Amino acid sequence: MADTNDVRIIGNVGNDPSEYEGNGFKVASMSVATKHSWKGRDGEWNERTDWHRVSAFGKLAEWCIGTLRKGNRVRVEGRLQTDVVEDKYGKKNYYTKIVARKVELQ
Repeated sequence: MADTNDVRIIGNVGNDPSEYEGNGFKVASMSVATKHSWKGRDGEWNERTDWHRVSAFGKLAEWCIGTLRKGNRVRVEGRLQTDVVEDKYGKKNYYTKIVARKVELQ
């Protein structure tokens, strides 16, 4: 059986996409919030918001930068990627993001 690394989320854009160049191509970076609700044992409803880092590249990045704004509802499809960044004290920090292959307004 082949390995898979696929993720799909539907949520709200948390900030206007930021733009930068990476290895000669355009990159868009943004956050997307998703919510989960459940009924607790006490009968009360609870809600949790999770924030997801999303990066898009090339033409998809251009579309995200030109189209998306804070608050837009989007569907993101892509793969998970964990980056390791070492701070000035030598401590490794791990950041997991979604590398988007598809982003659509909902």
